[in-house]
Amino acid sequence: FDCSGQKALTSSISFALPQPPVAGDLVISEVMFDPIPGQVEFVELFNLSDHTVELGDLLLARADTAGKVVSFSDDQECSYLLLPGEYALFTGNGRLFHQAWPDPGLACAAIRSDMPTLVNSEARLLLLTSTGDTIDQISYSPDWHYPYLAEKKGISLERADFQRSGLNQTNWFSASAGSGGAT
Repeated sequence: FDCSGQKALTSSISFALPQPPVAGDLVISEVMFDPIPGQVEFVELFNLSDHTVELGDLLLARADTAGKVVSFSDDQECSYLLLPGEYALFTGNGRLFHQAWPDPGLACAAIRSDMPTLVNSEARLLLLTSTGDTIDQISYSPDWHYPYLAEKKGISLERADFQRSGLNQTNWFSASAGSGGAT
């Protein structure tokens, strides 16, 4: 009860002091690079560490197959805290993302208006600190989808094992069409 005798609402809020991430603290867990109309490109992250990470301080870069960075996002003015064991994502359009996937089970969707375009061909993504240190990197290609999948457009690639390299094709699989093409 509060001071006026009214029953207080019971809810909890998580909070923590963020720590700078190091390689392996966060992994890129899913990538939607070829959305259908009504969907949006996104990169999903998972916090493997035992501490909170400030997502606004991170950069997302796209590189060619040789590893040369061709585009990247800036750090953000908005604060997005990612707690241990939680998922978040970077997308250029949060409204469209939540229309396509109304209940994604994410801690937050960090809107990155300057998110690099995800090409529909083989490419590499790097998750970087603001000082340029690599936290995680992945490769992806439309050829990595399940070979008998009739339609690959609108289906994301998901990382199978967060402890294995994101550069290895065998560590990626196509998301279920029953889940809307992404999970």
